[in-house]
Amino acid sequence: MVGIGFIGPWVVPMSREQYPDVPFEWDYVRTPHLGDKPLFAADSGWGKVVSPYTKHKDAAWEFVRFMCADAKNCKEWNIGTGTIPALKAVAEDPTLLDSMDWIGPCLEVIPYGRYVGDLQDRDYVWYEAVYTHILAALQGTETVEEASSKMEEECNTMIDEKLGE
Repeated sequence: MVGIGFIGPWVVPMSREQYPDVPFEWDYVRTPHLGDKPLFAADSGWGKVVSPYTKHKDAAWEFVRFMCADAKNCKEWNIGTGTIPALKAVAEDPTLLDSMDWIGPCLEVIPYGRYVGDLQDRDYVWYEAVYTHILAALQGTETVEEASSKMEEECNTMIDEKLGE
């Protein structure tokens, strides 16, 4: 039996932990790409924020820096959560694969990620426009060209409408 799902790399350690007796080989692979380079849209990730209304803003920002600016702490966060490193020092750490043996395909394409920018309505973009047309292309009801064109048109229309509000 083979199962495939489009989901973040954290699904591998989570699945291994939750289903230790399932005789599957949990792995994470890169999908094919169009063009010469495996360019992809890099979305927000696990951003850290501090409310401007907190009574302990300085301490909160100190904690964020502790978690996010120190490579050792970041590496432990990535290992513990099964997430793709945000710091180059962690992504380039040759020992990372010792703890995250499935993350290699992600590390290979990190340089090709492009931040998508301010989407105004992130959920609409990913769950309505992109998901709908990728699924249609995978199911053969739209060509790749049609799906790409419709995604671009729908996302641009949403952005134009939101900017006009």
